[in-house]
Amino acid sequence: MSAAEILEERADQLVADDESYLTALVSIRRSRGPSVELVAERMSVSPETVRELERYDANPTLSVLRRYALAVGAQVTHRVDVLPEIVEPSEAEPELQA
Repeated sequence: MSAAEILEERADQLVADDESYLTALVSIRRSRGPSVELVAERMSVSPETVRELERYDANPTLSVLRRYALAVGAQVTHRVDVLPEIVEPSEAEPELQA
């Protein structure tokens, strides 16, 4: 797999993770019942802002995601992992000839 393909695969996974966070949080809000208006009040934003946030194509910042989570009675946690370096074949050390 080329470096570009690895990076694209990683980027696709990040997008999927972000979408799953938002989907889970919206599901929590709907199951617990706080209205859009109440969530907006708790976040100090307009109800329209909450409606836009809940759209499938929203791309909230991490701080907005955390504020929304708090407003619906949830918590978003993250962790940082070090990924293996991507080395292009041309950058790899040449094989030693015997």
